[in-house]
Amino acid sequence: MALGLENFRQLGSGIFEREIRQNPQGQEGVRQSGLSRLAGRIQGWFRSPQEQQARVQERIQVKQAFLGLLEKTEGQAGALRALRACGLPRDWANNDRPLTNHQIGKILNKAQEYRLQVVRHNESLLGQTLRGLEGPELRDERAAVIRAVRNDSRYGNTPLSRTDVQSLRTRAETELRELRAGQCGERFPELTQLIQDAPKGSPLSRIELNPARLTEGLRQVYGGGPRHDPQVAQALEHLDRTTELLGRQAWNQDSLQGLSDELTQQRDDLSAGRDGLWDRIQTVRNELDALTHELTETEGALRVANPGSSGAQALQARKETLEGQIRIRNEQVSLSQALYLDMDRQIELLDAKSAYVDEMRLTDPLTDRSVKHANLIWAQAGNHLLDQLNRNAHGGDPALDDDQLGELAQVRAQWALLCDDRSQAYRDSENVDTLQSIEAPSKSNKETHPIVQGKRDTLQDLRARLEGINIPRGTLDALFSKSSLARSERLALAGLETWQPVARDMPVMRDGVMRTYKSEIVPAQFISRQLGVDLGQGRIGGVSAGVKDSEDHARNLKVSRLLDPDGQVMTTVVGHGVLDMWGVEDGGDRRTSNERGAREVLEVALTSNERLRGVLTDPGRPQGAPPPRLVHVSVNLISPDSLRDNLGIGDYQERTYTESQFRAFEANSGPGRNLRLFDPQDPGNHDDVRVDVDAITFSFGINAIATGGREMLMRVWNNVHEHNTANMIKLVGDLGEGGFGARGVRPGGFVGEVYDRLESVVNDPGTPPGQLAKAEGLMAQLRGQTDLVRTLFTEESFRAGNGDTAKMGREILVLQGLAEQGLGLVGATDLAGTMSKGCKSDKDRGGVTDVELKAKLILRDLGGEMNPDERLQGDDQGVYYTVSSSSGQLENQRWNTGMGGSKEAGHLKERLPDPEVRQFLCGLGKFAKA
Repeated sequence: MALGLENFRQLGSGIFEREIRQNPQGQEGVRQSGLSRLAGRIQGWFRSPQEQQARVQERIQVKQAFLGLLEKTEGQAGALRALRACGLPRDWANNDRPLTNHQIGKILNKAQEYRLQVVRHNESLLGQTLRGLEGPELRDERAAVIRAVRNDSRYGNTPLSRTDVQSLRTRAETELRELRAGQCGERFPELTQLIQDAPKGSPLSRIELNPARLTEGLRQVYGGGPRHDPQVAQALEHLDRTTELLGRQAWNQDSLQGLSDELTQQRDDLSAGRDGLWDRIQTVRNELDALTHELTETEGALRVANPGSSGAQALQARKETLEGQIRIRNEQVSLSQALYLDMDRQIELLDAKSAYVDEMRLTDPLTDRSVKHANLIWAQAGNHLLDQLNRNAHGGDPALDDDQLGELAQVRAQWALLCDDRSQAYRDSENVDTLQSIEAPSKSNKETHPIVQGKRDTLQDLRARLEGINIPRGTLDALFSKSSLARSERLALAGLETWQPVARDMPVMRDGVMRTYKSEIVPAQFISRQLGVDLGQGRIGGVSAGVKDSEDHARNLKVSRLLDPDGQVMTTVVGHGVLDMWGVEDGGDRRTSNERGAREVLEVALTSNERLRGVLTDPGRPQGAPPPRLVHVSVNLISPDSLRDNLGIGDYQERTYTESQFRAFEANSGPGRNLRLFDPQDPGNHDDVRVDVDAITFSFGINAIATGGREMLMRVWNNVHEHNTANMIKLVGDLGEGGFGARGVRPGGFVGEVYDRLESVVNDPGTPPGQLAKAEGLMAQLRGQTDLVRTLFTEESFRAGNGDTAKMGREILVLQGLAEQGLGLVGATDLAGTMSKGCKSDKDRGGVTDVELKAKLILRDLGGEMNPDERLQGDDQGVYYTVSSSSGQLENQRWNTGMGGSKEAGHLKERLPDPEVRQFLCGLGKFAKA
């Protein structure tokens, strides 16, 4: 990456004053001189004039580079003020004096002091303009104004005036009104058009175009007075009832069934209301025809009547009456037509909601369908036990006679039929009307729950069959040992037929508008067969989260996407279990396995980036073209504490796993790395490509060990602080000093590279207006999101959960996603930004972070916000619930354990305050081993 202010800051300390010099020729960057200033002066006395002139030129270049970066990050006014505060002359950048480490420290401190004053001033004005915007109903207005001020390019370098802040507020409120009007058009397209076309000053024209308030506005016009219309009032009641049902949620089979019935009934009521409106339209049209005919005759009679006569006056009065009646009838027809057509739209929304409710009923982990699935898994695990026994028996251990071998073959055949029966039973459970609820796991049923009973009965049945053919007890004890059962379960999960790509519709209702987003999760084996496990007979399986000894693949590797209602990708993130196969005994083999897993993550990330994939597969790409650069951000979500590592607790040495993952990505970083680029249309093939890989890796645990009161005792953050700091600088540039840090500063690091490219587009006079507006918008978002990430880090907010444990990882991923959007907008062919996240298994903590990322992007798309440590309210909470339950996390858990249910959801009482929701999401997670 290019030289940044952080490179100078790192040199701005030390007891002895030293000159800052350029690195030796051919090396980028700057360094401290090895000599003190006094020694340097003495040495300078003996330099030749040519050497002295060369040294002066070097000093000027160093100072100008420093000053250029200072002005770029702090603004010209801030940079100049800092230089003057340090007593430096006006010609300092061009005179013969050196830049020293002590000067750097003083200048940067003064610049930060000035910026602190600016930010405090601007925050004070922001606080004043936010008065009166309190309360849930004004949350979007408040968020929009905050974004407008804090995302403004002047926020950290220029004291804004009250007029400036008011102007920013006015623009934010205008944009929000336009957004609300657009959402109103989505929900009620015909009524919205009717209001927009209404004559200025008419009652209709004064109705607010807000989907949450539209029916109330119409009711005020048509609910009483001269325009009172009972049929319109009834239609508005239908719309309000539809709104209520579209926003309602349910979390068990009974309430889901009840909601489904109410949705069906409301659909019928809307259909009946629509038919009534159609009849009314025909009636009014007939009346219009009659009135129009009479008006024509009246106008004809008026033309031949004597002007001023009583007859003419009567005809004129009748004409005006008819014209008024026709206006009223036309308005009635227009309104009735709009209501009629918008009822069709409401029926579409009800159908989408009904499909969602049926999907919820089907994926509910607390039904007998889950029991049938778990029973199928253990039947298939039994198959693997029988396969192992058969191989051992034919190898002579145990020594079985021919009769026993024949009986074993018979048992295997019978067991295969049992597996087929259970597979069919699971398929037959797709009918939601036949599902039966089961109890949630608890202390009282940990031995009697149907899931536990099913596993126990299956294994007892298999053992009894083998005892019946006199398999030696020692052999059976080994076959049914804990390690053997765990292995057979992993093999069963690898070949799971239900391990399939997920594409779940998520209809969310917020402030009167309903949108359907889509969450996709594609397991690695469906991206390329080379990423899966060969099951024989042409079948490819997955590597589940419980696998600890794979030397070939990363565990639970997949791609997760969020698509907007138009099918456009909003974010793409790779998910995977921690990149440490600690079950591989040999240290060298373990390290190689980890590096192979990290390489797969990078390959999947590269493949999922359509823009860079298009560049690398372009037939016209020159053969010797330089490799593009892939900047990959990885967020590790486990807790790297010292306590469990020092105690040697098996399967929980998360500090070791974290460090192993860091090293694995580092081993795959650097110029000219050979990666496989998979073909989504042909999962069996790939291209070998060269890419410069730049991995930026973080560790931000989200469970109670990392974010609760035990963090200091277990020593979590100290283990990764230095690593996180270095990588945060790579991502966003200089962090400043202390908690305030670099707040308000222009983005640096990788994000700064993207920002610079967007700025070039904005400054290009030939940029089309549409692209210009998008580039300016992305620059503002990058400023705000960079500031948010930097501040969370420098203030160390990630140390405390505060009801938002995943905030740091979420905001980093949002930032990287924005950076990639920027590169897409400018059409970059040499650079891409990808990202991944994962915990130990990437099904619990990783699942939470996937939900957090998608929920935040959806809320922003709808005009809202998800701020760190703030509680979700109203419809925002409902959006989060929908994403939690319907983004594919239950399926992800089922792929890896055979059962749907999160181990983490039960700890998120602030994020998931409804106990019914928590129970739904926890599902059967307590029984999961991985």
